[in-house]
Amino acid sequence: MHFPAGAVPKDGPSAGITMTTALVSLFIGRPVKANVAMTGEVTLQGRVLPIGGVKQKLLAAHWLGLTEIIIPVCNEPDLDDLPQAVRDELTGHLASDVADVIGWAFGSPRAGRRRLTEPTKSLHFCTGCVQKCDDFASGEVRRGAALSRRGRRGRGPWGGR
Repeated sequence: MHFPAGAVPKDGPSAGITMTTALVSLFIGRPVKANVAMTGEVTLQGRVLPIGGVKQKLLAAHWLGLTEIIIPVCNEPDLDDLPQAVRDELTGHLASDVADVIGWAFGSPRAGRRRLTEPTKSLHFCTGCVQKCDDFASGEVRRGAALSRRGRRGRGPWGGR
């Protein structure tokens, strides 16, 4: 059998929210809901950052019969690439931080949910979330992180040695 890598890049930290949720599940002794798929990068501060390949990941989740998806709020425009039939069968959650993800994954959401067919205008985002998306798209988030690391030579990510 031959399994080519395909045209979709598979690098990067897309499993960040999944791994974080798995660790929380282990610590609290409670399983994650079985019908949930999730993808997104997590910062050390718990913010959820955008990732690539959203369409392919959500199509795979749908094919496996999963009915709820959790993706970064900044990836919302990628939902337009999904076929309408798939969007009709998925409930989407747009996360801006790990607390959003944990609530939805364990069935006690701190924020609302919506069908993927509902208009985008029905979601209300704080201006801070939108600004984070704009900063990420312009590269400010990564440049800012690099600048803050430079000022702490010889220290670990939490400021210790």
